[in-house]
Amino acid sequence: MRNGDGHDDWQRPRGDLAIDHEGPTDIAFARFDDAWIERPIASLFNDVATRAADKLATVDETRRLTYRQLQRASQHLARRIDALVAAKRPVGILLPNNALFPLAALACLTAGRPYVPIDPTYPSARIDQIREEAGLAAMI
Repeated sequence: MRNGDGHDDWQRPRGDLAIDHEGPTDIAFARFDDAWIERPIASLFNDVATRAADKLATVDETRRLTYRQLQRASQHLARRIDALVAAKRPVGILLPNNALFPLAALACLTAGRPYVPIDPTYPSARIDQIREEAGLAAMI
């Protein structure tokens, strides 16, 4: 939604707030290292998964995955994607917003394949149109 200063609400300049505003109070804020911007997301995730292996990474109504479980499952799926999808070809992720979505996204990124998130509540004709226009090589 646009506000009076021409910014969407989420873009509103918030210079008066600390960068960790409303973040956890029991953990000191640590800036990302500038070199991280050059690293693949999957590599950064693996660092976190190594440090926090037994901590909860993602949860939904039926699943609770630790970082170790999420890492192992996403690496397994990444190997399948790598074997079945040609390099640089996009993969569609047709999953609800649950614990399996980040698993599928990490798997695509680990395999070096871009992904296109698709809302499973879309009508089938819309899903078919997205699949065709994005040139998806596979769907999860």
